Amino acid sequence: MNMNFNQYTSSDLFLFFYIPFYIFCYQKAKDTTKYYWQNLFVLLLINITGLFIKNSFLLFSTAFNIYLIVDFLFEQVRLKKPLFGVYLIKKATSLFPFLLSVILFYWFFLRLGVNPTSGQGFLISISAIISGIFSGVVGVLFGSLSVTGVYGNLQDKLAFLDLYTIVIMLLFLLVTFYFIYQYRKNIKSMFQTDNMFRVTLVISIMYMVYWLVFTLKRSYISNEDRLFLPITIFVLPYLIDYALKANKLIKYMAYIAICLSVIYGVGTMYYRVKNYSSDRMSANTTDNKLKGFRVFTHQINDIAQLDSISKFISSNHQTEKIITTNPDGLFLLTINNQYVLVDELTIPAAIKDHNKYLLLVPDKTIVSTTGWHSIYTTGNYNLYLSN
Repeated sequence: MNMNFNQYTSSDLFLFFYIPFYIFCYQKAKDTTKYYWQNLFVLLLINITGLFIKNSFLLFSTAFNIYLIVDFLFEQVRLKKPLFGVYLIKKATSLFPFLLSVILFYWFFLRLGVNPTSGQGFLISISAIISGIFSGVVGVLFGSLSVTGVYGNLQDKLAFLDLYTIVIMLLFLLVTFYFIYQYRKNIKSMFQTDNMFRVTLVISIMYMVYWLVFTLKRSYISNEDRLFLPITIFVLPYLIDYALKANKLIKYMAYIAICLSVIYGVGTMYYRVKNYSSDRMSANTTDNKLKGFRVFTHQINDIAQLDSISKFISSNHQTEKIITTNPDGLFLLTINNQYVLVDELTIPAAIKDHNKYLLLVPDKTIVSTTGWHSIYTTGNYNLYLSN
């Protein structure tokens, strides 16, 4: 149902299919009594494999292991069994594969430098809290319908003052929480009887908490649909079930949203296939401001542009260090030059040593021409050489 993977071919798609396998393995290990310790080793490999597929797998594995704790406590209370004892110790060992994978992940990756969850530090305000909750709720509930792909991020689409944007977000959240409150009895009943709903609810809440923290921390991670793919496979069936049982207005709104999502996905796939040989993009812009339904855009994509830049640098500037504000662009460059990562506020006006430097920045970045001159330009990037 999620059309995102039609226009975003990456490890997010692999992760989307890996999640059910991950849960299946945990369920089988939970139900079996033989080879318990051997199963824990297999679960460790499965956790590590998920991190190799996509770093953001850590978000899901953390949420799922939180679910394991909640599920254990809930069942113990429901059956009126003691919370502590030998059984608890054995159940706690099921968390070992996840915990060990996190330690390895931290030691070999997170501690070594900046990552998508890194940020500028916590800045807590009312607007940030509302925006963080809004991003999480929209991603969890509607990521399966490619909402930011079709309609764009609300923060980017509204040409209003920030106050008005926050008011609109707040009204949306109040309406959403009102509907949840109206169905509180159903939610409580399903939580008690439907194990899959329990998984979905706990994981969804964790993802909402993630994006609230990311927003307050001002992390580099975005709130694109693709990052919510691991949980859309759980949320979408309940969303459709709710829409089918709701009143006509909500039902028609759901039909329209699903139809637009399908049209968007089919249109995106058509133009990707049509323009594949010329390495062109179709449905999305590349400036993180998704405008929605730009299926008739024929702008050369980032990969093609950076490939062109790579060839130019390899032919003419193999020894210069590259200063850039774009870590994603560096990842896509196929060159061996050393680089220096800076933000837009710290781009040096001039280089004081005797070495030549390259400066790679997005086309909208304003660069002082005092110490630089342009040597190569593409649709989205400018390459400068120090004087």
